[in-house]
Amino acid sequence: MLNWRPLISYLKDRVTRVFRMRREWVGATVISILICALTILAVPPFQSVMDLGESIKDGWETRLLKGSDILPHTENFTLKEFSHNYRVPEAELRNALTELGAKELPAEITIGDLAKSLRVTPLQLYQKIMKRVKASPADVGATDPPSTGTGRLTVTQVAKRVGITTELALKRLSRHGINAAPDAALRNLGELAEKTPLEIYRIIQEEKKEAVGN
Repeated sequence: MLNWRPLISYLKDRVTRVFRMRREWVGATVISILICALTILAVPPFQSVMDLGESIKDGWETRLLKGSDILPHTENFTLKEFSHNYRVPEAELRNALTELGAKELPAEITIGDLAKSLRVTPLQLYQKIMKRVKASPADVGATDPPSTGTGRLTVTQVAKRVGITTELALKRLSRHGINAAPDAALRNLGELAEKTPLEIYRIIQEEKKEAVGN
């Protein structure tokens, strides 16, 4: 959209300055539409290339975030979203960021922007923040899923988020015919069970009256 005028100008005849349907432009448009359609229809090898890209991205994120409790896409969280997703009072979050050297904290600023301005990675900033704030305790089955990245959460991460043991989370999934490993991602479980990641999350979150020790 930002380059619409230059693009249209490029498609005009250089002499008459009148828009003309060139064969090259029509051909490129048809090929683009064809590629998009074949990808949506999951026709090999188009979907295979997309799957490879997702696999590489997942592998990179897994290695980067391994051993941490940080949620996927935390770098895109605003202060309000960070406060909600990590159960941290926004006032405490702002105080922590001020202590870390952040000078301006507008509502729309993201953790990624703040990390860049403080010359640290989003993961490092998250770790520094969590050392300075106190997260609210989660009631069993009472914590909502994060606003983004639910599909990349593992069973263990969801269990910790809703305040139950990993064993109980696996037991709840098993009752619904879903056999899972502690480090299994909700997205992968959902694909196997033909459910959305949110539905898998709700299964782990269910049975609020059940004792945590069961």
